[in-house]
Amino acid sequence: MVLEVDRELLSGESTEEVDDGEVELISKKKTKALVWKYFGFEANENGQPRSLEAPTCRLCRQTVAAKDANTTNLHSHLKNKHPEEYSLVQRSTDKGRKQAKAGQPSLTETWNRQRLLSTSSREHRELTKSVACCIAKDMLPLCTVDKPGFRAMLQKFNPRYQLPTHKHFTKVAIPSLLSRVCGSIEHQIASRDMEYFSATTDVWTSVSGDPYITFTCHFIDCMWEIKSFCLQTHYLPADHTGANISEVLSETLQQWNLDDGRLVGITTDSGSNVKAACQLLGWNRLSCFGHNLNLAVGKGLNDSRVQRALRVCRSVVAAFSHSWKKQRDLVVAQEQKNLPIHRLKLDVVTRCV
Repeated sequence: MVLEVDRELLSGESTEEVDDGEVELISKKKTKALVWKYFGFEANENGQPRSLEAPTCRLCRQTVAAKDANTTNLHSHLKNKHPEEYSLVQRSTDKGRKQAKAGQPSLTETWNRQRLLSTSSREHRELTKSVACCIAKDMLPLCTVDKPGFRAMLQKFNPRYQLPTHKHFTKVAIPSLLSRVCGSIEHQIASRDMEYFSATTDVWTSVSGDPYITFTCHFIDCMWEIKSFCLQTHYLPADHTGANISEVLSETLQQWNLDDGRLVGITTDSGSNVKAACQLLGWNRLSCFGHNLNLAVGKGLNDSRVQRALRVCRSVVAAFSHSWKKQRDLVVAQEQKNLPIHRLKLDVVTRCV
């Protein structure tokens, strides 16, 4: 019965219930301390507390000194006179402290949040450059900077750093990085390190079906180190004729201030349009060895008996690719025979490298 009354007091459902014949006690106002649920003040003739420094225990009607609303004596009274109620108050108080501590930032975190790095500071600029470099180097989508996990990780690394918005990286950070990289490449190809250079180019199609042409230059510097720079990737919506390709290649050299008199040769595939483009420009062309090797192997496999064997192999690979149970059994079989764990691969005709 006492425990039920205590729970009722703690829940705040009733704080004025008294036995018949006993003086009604006034509850303390504006307090969060649970211990006050067990104490109240005797009222004067005006219905106001007679003394705020002498609360009375609701359980035993004993007066306890509580100067300036200090609760130390109140807790001591419950502990000595009413241990069950004291235990209940302690459990509720500890639970409230844990919940408050879990949602409350530490002093260090609060201090760091108040001292956010200025966007014009050197440290903030360097951190933003590092994020932009990560996105460009690993070819991550720009929306990465809006991902909660990515932002939380950077916040943990440096709470003072506030990651800029997606728009900042699109309009400022990535273009600025491109400008710096292009400037560095221009400096190297304009120096004495690159007296002559060679090039490679290829027309290719993206996953979405868009056509592009890429131009890469190669040279050996004064330290005899091979340097390669992908200078340009052009969108090529026009017909892939020799004239159109030659115009794009010529514009690339002009944009990078490269003299085609220093070009010793260019490596391409065996496409007739690329051959025609090199002839129009008067460039020495070398056929790609990897591409030629792929063509030679393809012709060597162009035999009815070999093709039949290839079709059987492709059927086996397809059967395993569409069944996770077969893949699981294959792994088990390799483990039983102490073999390296491998997955079956399907051949791709157009992939020569």
